[in-house]
Amino acid sequence: MSHIKSSLSKLSGMAVAAGIAALAACGGSRSSPANASTSAQSTPPEQYGSAMGQPSGNGNAPWGETTTQQYSGTATFPGTSAPSTSDTGTTTSNSPSGATGSPSATGSAGATGGMMDVSSLNDAQLAAVIQAMNEGEIQAAQLAQNKASSAQVKRFAHDMLTAHRDMMNQYTALLARLQITPMDNAISNQLKTDAQTEMSTLQGVRGKDFDRTYVDAQVRDHNKALELIDRTLPNVKNSEMKSSLQSARSKVEAHLRHAEKLQQDLQTGTTNTQGGK
Repeated sequence: MSHIKSSLSKLSGMAVAAGIAALAACGGSRSSPANASTSAQSTPPEQYGSAMGQPSGNGNAPWGETTTQQYSGTATFPGTSAPSTSDTGTTTSNSPSGATGSPSATGSAGATGGMMDVSSLNDAQLAAVIQAMNEGEIQAAQLAQNKASSAQVKRFAHDMLTAHRDMMNQYTALLARLQITPMDNAISNQLKTDAQTEMSTLQGVRGKDFDRTYVDAQVRDHNKALELIDRTLPNVKNSEMKSSLQSARSKVEAHLRHAEKLQQDLQTGTTNTQGGK
């Protein structure tokens, strides 16, 4: 009997030990998710180092996935206007940086755009504006005579050089007789800057690309010149200077029609290519 009781006691002890071990195992498994959650919370989210939404780490978010990020201020991208200031914004993860615009060849915003204002300029300042327009045309025509690949474009450039050089000489003689000295101003300075920007663009292209770039610029430039002359005429005080400007306007309009026709010919491929540089 004592032997049976001893065996039962041992079995009972083993059962209790097994139960304790099972409870311990259950408790351990329940604590793992909590530990994992704590570990995950301690890992900082991926940081974005630029306003373009490009991750600084090795994120693999698919194209088009949106991610909300905090902006420290507004970001201005090349060729775009600055976005409105906001505390948060929605950007596209891994978005390509191709959403940038290219500045126009003439950089004409401001002085030669729709907001130009010549009403406050006197005759000397208006004279500087007309002078700057002629100088820009002469420079571009000289370059086109050397670089154009089309015989028609070369001939057009020669015509522009001759016409604007004559206009410049006549205008300079008139101003000397009237004792008016051209006075630089914001608009004339902008025209000079635009001309240099255009020259830099033209010097960077050649062959048929040069032909198209030059003729496209001529269409834009003569359109702007007409607009500028029309805005200038009512403000010219000297009658001889106004008469000269009215005569120049008809020539500029004829140049524009010629440039537009040449632009169409280049687009349809009806011009002749002749050994450009």
